[in-house]
Amino acid sequence: MDNIRSSLMSQIQIRAEVDRQDINICRFTVDRPVHAGSVVYNSRQEASKEKLGEALFAFDSISRVEVNDNIVTIT
Repeated sequence: MDNIRSSLMSQIQIRAEVDRQDINICRFTVDRPVHAGSVVYNSRQEASKEKLGEALFAFDSISRVEVNDNIVTIT
């Protein structure tokens, strides 16, 4: 029973939403911090030092990534 409970507690929950004023902006809220503090990447080169930013810029259509504690905003 403890293994099942431990497994359930370690699952990450993410809520996604599209910005109501700009459909090119998607916001993801994670149930735990993904980055200490805030960071903004405006290019793949800027994001190359961080695994999360680098992974998100692997998608050609991404032009900006902003991470603030448990919120990731992608343009």
